[in-house]
Amino acid sequence: MKYDKKVFDKLKEHISKKGEAISIVIGNQKGGVGKTANSTLISYILAENGIKTLVIDLDPQGDASKTMTLTGVRAARERKAPESEYPVMRKTILLGIKEGDLTTLPMKIKDNLYLLPSYVDFEGFPKLLYRETNNDREETHFLKKLLDPLKADYEVIIIDTPPQVKAVTDNAIVFADYVTISLQTQKDSLEGAENYIDTLADLKGEYDLPIQLLGIIAVLNDKYSSVDEAMLERVRDEISENILLDTIVPNMARVKRFPLQGIGESDRYDKSVLDVYREVATDFCSRILEFEEDED
Repeated sequence: MKYDKKVFDKLKEHISKKGEAISIVIGNQKGGVGKTANSTLISYILAENGIKTLVIDLDPQGDASKTMTLTGVRAARERKAPESEYPVMRKTILLGIKEGDLTTLPMKIKDNLYLLPSYVDFEGFPKLLYRETNNDREETHFLKKLLDPLKADYEVIIIDTPPQVKAVTDNAIVFADYVTISLQTQKDSLEGAENYIDTLADLKGEYDLPIQLLGIIAVLNDKYSSVDEAMLERVRDEISENILLDTIVPNMARVKRFPLQGIGESDRYDKSVLDVYREVATDFCSRILEFEEDED
């Protein structure tokens, strides 16, 4: 789907009438399949198009937090801002959870783009969860009561999750309005996607969740390989014909540099990546609107 600013404007108008943020978790049970790149780059494009966006990093490795923080530093340097305006994490998410309030944690990265950062101490979340809860429902709904207040302050919330951490996956799904699967065109990634969809279906059925599967963002392992196209056909055959977003993300070396220098657009290689994600984000927003209009 080609980039269309009107789609972003329409979504912004819809959210304004709705009165609270729309939340999307980007996941896969397999690691290394582009979840963080998709989360951060889509968020960057949403913010660029005037949608106030919050990235919630629920991975103790904090890769999204590192990329977003560097993005803020890069933007500040480009406008020659003093170091006092660089984004700084003042409190970890686990400490916020223990204090019962996450509303003061988000850091401003740049205009319309904010981050609720993770840190290595978030590895202790499952232990805290099991200590503080008495049954499965309390475990899976623990973060929802802390994350819900954030919906009043933003328009879109995107949640980046770690692979294979059930406590985090379940809590993210229970909070989110939509799920988007990140899939690299390889066998393990497809299996991880299918397992994630099974988890989604189980939680949706058990707790009568209104959450919807928005679609799958495919990231090519090798854009010149026939194996990649075969894998995409498997996705269409085994999951759904229309489950893939229209824009297939090619393998782009510049994406690997963004975690080292932040996201920006200073040369044609940056622009090439962001142009692809402008198309991805247009499709992403269009699908949200379709679901939202069906509900209305």
